Amino acid sequence: MSVRATVVLETLRCIHEDEDGSEPYIWPALLSVDAGATVRVTAPAVGNARVVIKSNMRAGDTAGIPSSAGSLAVDLEDGTRGLILVTALLEADDGPEHAFRAGFQAFTSELRAAIADNLLGLSTATGDELATIIAVIKKRVSDKVHSAVEDDLTTTEKIRIKANLLNLDDTIDSDFQNFTLPLASRPLTLRIAPDQGGQLLSYGDAGTPGNVSAPVVVGFGGWSDFKFLFAGRNAAAENQDRIYAVDQNGQLLSYGDAGTPGNVSAPVVVGFGGWSAFKFLFAGRNAAGEDRIYAVDQSGQLLSYGDAGTPGNVSSPVVVGFGGWSDFEFLLAGRNAAGENRIYAVDKFVQAPNDFEIQGTLQVQDRPTGSLKVTLGGVPSTLVVFPVRVTGPDFNRFVGNKTLTFLLPGTYTITGTPFQTGKSGTPTCRAHSATVVTQQRTVTAGETASVTVTYTSEPCDA
Repeated sequence: MSVRATVVLETLRCIHEDEDGSEPYIWPALLSVDAGATVRVTAPAVGNARVVIKSNMRAGDTAGIPSSAGSLAVDLEDGTRGLILVTALLEADDGPEHAFRAGFQAFTSELRAAIADNLLGLSTATGDELATIIAVIKKRVSDKVHSAVEDDLTTTEKIRIKANLLNLDDTIDSDFQNFTLPLASRPLTLRIAPDQGGQLLSYGDAGTPGNVSAPVVVGFGGWSDFKFLFAGRNAAAENQDRIYAVDQNGQLLSYGDAGTPGNVSAPVVVGFGGWSAFKFLFAGRNAAGEDRIYAVDQSGQLLSYGDAGTPGNVSSPVVVGFGGWSDFEFLLAGRNAAGENRIYAVDKFVQAPNDFEIQGTLQVQDRPTGSLKVTLGGVPSTLVVFPVRVTGPDFNRFVGNKTLTFLLPGTYTITGTPFQTGKSGTPTCRAHSATVVTQQRTVTAGETASVTVTYTSEPCDA
């Protein structure tokens, strides 16, 4: 049984763009990974590589994607290991069309090679590691496309570009969609060149220098709109809950709140100055369960202090993060639902110049299949060439002695092509030809058809 997977990209929505109207088009590619880890790519015809979806598209516009550019189908055999959709979005300017057709061909071929070279990482990596692998693939493919376009330009076109008389098409960005196996029909959404940042990040602190973990994204945007206020606990034996403040003199003050009106205690000065110079200051617990005061200094380091609960007692800092912490919008500590102590960060929001969304569907359909057994007669047992060509529904391949499986039902044409063994001009040279050049067989679902192709031979110089 084979499965036909069809991706239909239906609509393109412009969320915002940096020009006064654009002319977007797409390069979709559907990559399948078979049981033997061979990667195959399915893409639109080269002639459809520059089909503009809508002219003068502006923020808020939605347009239908022509099926010639947005519909891809692939037949998957049992044991298929993966199916990946990669869609690049480009903006048409002056082309030239011939150069970007060359770029499209480079896009599909290099994408197939790059996916093949990174199969293990794509199937096992998550989070930042996966994002890094995808970024490497994008860069590799982008460089290849750029070279292919440039190599296909004529001398006249290169002169016009240099004189700003010809404006090449722009590549906006691309999106990856790795479909989960087993496949099932479902809607899909691609987001191309979205705004970056504004995410809520969660870090773990093991309590030793430089130990802070890689971040986990626990909120997918919008967090940079919030303000924050923090409280914490000191390191005294009672682990007292405290309110911390930094006064105009840069002192770190600690207050107690008994929970009744007007009860807040007189402050204890736990840090004697310099605390106002920090970009962030907050309290939390490290992964060892120790109560700490965290600060980010002017060098962007994340520092960790202990407060023993007595005046001026604050400890020397431990550097638990080695730089970059001042780049965040907000920084705070807390616990996740699993009870783990975490440091949370909101990274900076950066609006992309272009932001588009593609809506579509993955359609999965089971297809009954049959088999065809091809047997060669009259050929040497050491034959290494594949002289028989088999063609039929969605199938075209040269084979030797082989049983072809997962064939769609229908009529198949079997052609015995001539071949030569031995070295030309020597007595061992033999010319082989099929006694019946062309035959046909009907493949039926659930059954195996058979065909024998018999060869005769004669000396090459006969």
